[in-house]
Amino acid sequence: WGATPGKMLFGLKVVSFHSLVPLNFMQALIRVVTDQLSLVFGLAPRFYAFMRFDRRHISDLVAETRVVQSQARQEMPNRRWVLA
Repeated sequence: WGATPGKMLFGLKVVSFHSLVPLNFMQALIRVVTDQLSLVFGLAPRFYAFMRFDRRHISDLVAETRVVQSQARQEMPNRRWVLA
């Protein structure tokens, strides 16, 4: 399906980076294994995603995937500067 239950709940899916086709089995496996290996290094790999403009996690970089919305937004979201 290209998404975990949490991603489905928020209307997200994981696709190949170079095209919008759903990720294949090998990309999914690499993504999960890399995510599990990043646990060894603590929270640093997770915070790396916040440092990048496109918010890609290290496991997405290695597996050449990205997380996108399932449907286009109706309007741009309101930015709440208080919540940062």
